[in-house]
Amino acid sequence: MGITYYEARSLWEARLAGKSFERMAMIAHQRVYLHPAELETLRTDIRKREKSGNPTPLSDYKFGEYIDRFCRELLGVNRLDIIDYSPYEGATIVHDMNQPIPDNMKDCFDLVLEGGSLEHIFAFPVAMGNLMQMVKTGGTMFLTTPANNLCGHGFYQFSPELMFRVFCPENGFEAPSVMFLEASFPSVELTPARGLFQVTDPAAVGGRVALRSSRPVMMMVQAKKIKHVKPFQTPPLQSDYVALWNEGDPSGGTTEKQNWMGKDTLKRLIQSMPDSWRNRISGYRENLECSLRNKRFYRNLNG
Repeated sequence: MGITYYEARSLWEARLAGKSFERMAMIAHQRVYLHPAELETLRTDIRKREKSGNPTPLSDYKFGEYIDRFCRELLGVNRLDIIDYSPYEGATIVHDMNQPIPDNMKDCFDLVLEGGSLEHIFAFPVAMGNLMQMVKTGGTMFLTTPANNLCGHGFYQFSPELMFRVFCPENGFEAPSVMFLEASFPSVELTPARGLFQVTDPAAVGGRVALRSSRPVMMMVQAKKIKHVKPFQTPPLQSDYVALWNEGDPSGGTTEKQNWMGKDTLKRLIQSMPDSWRNRISGYRENLECSLRNKRFYRNLNG
């Protein structure tokens, strides 16, 4: 478990933007994985933007070292609490996140970092609710979790739909920033990060924001807490179904597919084909739509 270049950079830039890191909590003792070129890029930007005079930020850095020094030097963390099921990696708070947290852990952390534990916790709604309640009003949640091609890594992989529906005003949060981080190997820290993509809220698209990819993809989420409430008093609902229910559409198809099939000439042509041809055409179209190249769903932040 740990953070790679894009998460490290996102945390540092959040601190530069004025977010408080006074008291920070993390689930399990995270590590930092920065490859040589990534470390040098980060050091260069730190020297340029902070003008601190420190010629070598994170001097003597060791690949995969614990995150503590990164938190002190780059984020200005004064108190770091590590929450885990057991104390074997130096946890300061021993708690099973399958169970609700006690009141003294609620609404008290400026930042909560979750870098790869949620997928291993069976009672996901309980664990996510715990994390959300731990964040202080005005504080920030940062989490990174598997999204695609990591089946078997943990109990779960997660979708953007879930994160957009979980982090909402009804649950005490502003709409989140959701990004996809493309990797090369199942152990995503083994190579420098590849693509970085901003993900569109499925509710804004009017249909499902799906992904079919050949490489592992992690999802990075950042959300600000605006009020302290007990989350999930009303369970989240998938946005495309809500839209269909509101429209009273009995067909069950997505808005995206209905618009495509609704073009008269194309519709007549498709309908005149044998079923096998129609199915194949629809399948190829789905492959294109569920690609990171789909600019309606994904914005490439690397150019």
